[in-house]
Amino acid sequence: MPCLLYLIFVIITVAFVTTLIALAVPVWQDSSVQTVMSSVTVKTYTYSGLWSVCTRTEIVGMDTLSCDTYLEDAIDYPGSVKGVQAMMIIGGALSAAAFVAIILKWCCFKTSDILGKIVSILCIGAAVFLLIGAIVWSTKVKKDQGFDAKDLNAGFALTIIAAALLLVAGVVVCFLES
Repeated sequence: MPCLLYLIFVIITVAFVTTLIALAVPVWQDSSVQTVMSSVTVKTYTYSGLWSVCTRTEIVGMDTLSCDTYLEDAIDYPGSVKGVQAMMIIGGALSAAAFVAIILKWCCFKTSDILGKIVSILCIGAAVFLLIGAIVWSTKVKKDQGFDAKDLNAGFALTIIAAALLLVAGVVVCFLES
């Protein structure tokens, strides 16, 4: 059992760090559009994440980049982004709580069954919130420009990985404590 508890600790730690990185990564979605105007090719790349939207435009040797931050620039951003931000923050808080709880279980309360159940609930709850955030984000992408999996990027993928790890950890701890 100590080896399995150590493995769960490692899984929860990796999931927690992955969740933090997913929250911080500026690219959850990217897309590009190429148009030709009067024999001049204009390429526009858009990168968006939970906290900002950046647009880079390339016109014959000129490259311009403009970024708008959701929280600072007072741009009107969709409610779906606000919902994803909320789900990710709640999922991150629950994964942090699971991380603290597994440390307590591992170091101080090795025989506590209730703490194991709390770790399980926190892990599964965090996974659910992270998955809801990812689902809402992917439906936003589908609504905005037609769904194409290549438009989803690092932040989205890291969220799915963290949710899967937390779900596995939660289920294993649940059965470990039974």
